[in-house]
Parts: sequence; C-alpha cells; structure tokens
Amino acid sequence: MREYQDDETTNDDDLGQYPKNFQIGDRVPKGNSHNAASYKKRVEWANERIGFDLEAITNHQIDPKRVRGVVENFVGAVQIPIGMVGPLQVNGDLAKGMFVAPFATVEGVITLSASRGARVINDSGGIRCHILKRQMTRAPVFQFKNLDECQAFIRWTRQNFDQIKTECDKLSRHGKLEEIQEYIIGNTVHLKFCFFTSQAAGQNMVTVMTDNGTIWIRDHFTPDTGIPIRFYSIEGNIAGDKKINMKNINDWTSARGARVFTEVFLKEEAMLEHFNCSIEQFQAEAKQAEAANVFAGTPGGFSVNAVNVIAAMYAATGQDLGCVYESGAQQNFWEVQDGGVYWSSTFHCIVTGTKSNASRLPTQNEMMKMLGCDGDHGAEKLAELIAAFAVSLDISTLASVANDTFSKAHRICGRG
Repeated sequence: MREYQDDETTNDDDLGQYPKNFQIGDRVPKGNSHNAASYKKRVEWANERIGFDLEAITNHQIDPKRVRGVVENFVGAVQIPIGMVGPLQVNGDLAKGMFVAPFATVEGVITLSASRGARVINDSGGIRCHILKRQMTRAPVFQFKNLDECQAFIRWTRQNFDQIKTECDKLSRHGKLEEIQEYIIGNTVHLKFCFFTSQAAGQNMVTVMTDNGTIWIRDHFTPDTGIPIRFYSIEGNIAGDKKINMKNINDWTSARGARVFTEVFLKEEAMLEHFNCSIEQFQAEAKQAEAANVFAGTPGGFSVNAVNVIAAMYAATGQDLGCVYESGAQQNFWEVQDGGVYWSSTFHCIVTGTKSNASRLPTQNEMMKMLGCDGDHGAEKLAELIAAFAVSLDISTLASVANDTFSKAHRICGRG
C-alpha cells in the first residue's frame, strides 16, 4: 500500500482551498425556518464563511417555503442534467402505452443505451409489467428473558392484533396496517409491521404508525401477562430500511416497496437490427455473467446495471435517493426460445411515492406529470415504469458487452 509522504513542494494550493472562516460552535442560521428572509440569511452566512459567492446553487426556481419537510438548512439546489429516454411500449397493469422517461444523470451513454433497448422492446411487442405486492414495513424489536417469554409475547400480539391495528391506523388518513410477521432471534422478537401506504412511499408514515402501536403494546403487555420487556427499539434492522435485505428478496409473503415482475420476448430480428447482436452472442454473455454473479454472491441473483435507471428516475421524480440501494435488488431470468430470447426481471423492492413533500417541487412535479404518475395509483405506475426502463438498459448493456461494443460506446459518447 502506498503511503502519503510529505513533500517540500506541496502547498495549500495543491490541496485545495479549505474554508478558513468556520469556528467550533458555528451553527447554520435558523436551519429549520423556510421563509425567504431566513433563506437569505443562511446564504449570506455561507458565502461569508466559505469566502466566495455560491452563485450556481442559488440560481434556482424553488420557493424556500416549498422545501419544508424536504430539507433543512436550505441554501440552494444542484441542477442535474436530464436526458429523455424512449419512447418505450409498456404493457403494464397501470402503465399502458408509449412512454418517455426522464433520466437525471451525469453518466454518459446510459440514456442512449436505454433508448436503444427500448427500440428492441418496441419491435418485440412491448414489455409486460405487473406488481405482485406493494407495502412499506417497520420492524421493532422486543427483548425478553428466554424463549418461553418470546412465544408468550407472540401469542399475545396475535390475540390483540385488531387493537394494535386500531392504534397504528389512528396516525394516518391513508396508511393501514395489513399484517404483523414475527421472528425470534435468540431471546428477542422482531415484529415486522406491514402497511398499505396508498400513494406515499410511506417510510416516515409507517414509523410514526408503528410507534403508536408499540406504545400500546408496551403499556398493556406486561400488565396483562406479568412478563417484563427487557429492551425495546423502534427498528431492530430486519425491515431492510435503505439496505439490501435477503429476507425482503426471498420472502414473497410481504414486500418493502413494490415487487415488480416484468417480461418481454426479444425478437431475433430486432436484436440484430438495433443491437447488431446475435442470439448466440447474447446467450454466451448472459451465461457467463449469470455464473459470475453467483460466484460473486450478488444479492438477488443475476443482474446487470438496472440501478443506473433507478437512480436517474428517482432523482428526476423526487424519490428518496437513500432507497436506490435497496430498490436495486433485482433478479433476471432468460432463456432462448424459437425466434428470440425470453427475458424476465423481478425487482423486489422498488420504493416509490407520488404523494410526498418532494412532489411540491416544480421540476419533480413536472416530471411526474410527464409520466402520467400525478394521479390515482401514480406510485404503482411509477414503479412499473422504472422497472420497464431498467430492463431497457439491462438488455442493451448486455448486448453491447456481448458484441464487444461496450468500450467503443463509452469512448465515443461517455467522454467530454
């Protein structure tokens, strides 16, 4: 490992201009205030401390009042270039017809590649999308002395489910507790609360709802049974909040976000015309890529680069970027059939919401309208569209690697 060594020729200019005007104890002025005067005060404070004017990020169209609940310490906005992808024929349960998608990204090539994949899918009759299940979860943990007490706690929660549901549902007009799943680890019980959240992604919603339900549990379990709860936490880390969770991938009895199933039959003539890739080349690459995914232990199974699309469409539509990681849990299935390739992708945890604080922002709201996801069932429709465009990029990327044009494409389109 190379170690850093001091060099007499190194100076501060080589290391960058680190701000000199911040002091221990400094606080951003009125960080949780969202009026114009507080915003101006924060910007002036930042400019003074940093030593130059933040001209680029303060050149935006966002009313500071609109970011309440979106961000604190608001001083501006970063503009991410948006490329238009498609059109793509989507044959979903909710997303039906030809769609173009906004990719907010700084990675060259992916918009062109996904559009190329869309052309193959269009010439193959479109892509089928179906949401198998959509929920949001929170999983508090309760610790007891031994296994007998854990089992007694589970029996008690099952007997009192209706009352727990009533307490949870009090905290939301739209969220509804659908089920509680129980898991024993040692002398602890993890209760996985599974909610319907309507058009919200619902992560904050289910946190406060679950908390209200567990307050009732903690107030009543010990008086009813005489068994003390030794430890409690609102999240025991089973729910999979913003991380890939193998239980969420493998357990199809519940979901975190939307579990989206897609399939398309890629016609050989379309692959040859748009990918310049034969079935034999595609098959050879898919086989080795699938084997390598197994060897490397890729969570979920065989995948290519769908997360590029998830991140780009999340940024464009105002989704929670912290969920990109878990939403990228994907498994591809393929087989050669007469005249082409059957391709299916299952996305286990696409977290989407169209009723959120971010939907008040002008550019994100505009993108939602463009996709037709600003109305009823918009969250489910958006999940279908994200999955469909992710498949477009996956098949295009795999084909470009298979016919040895992957590097060439990046040399031509991916460099400034």
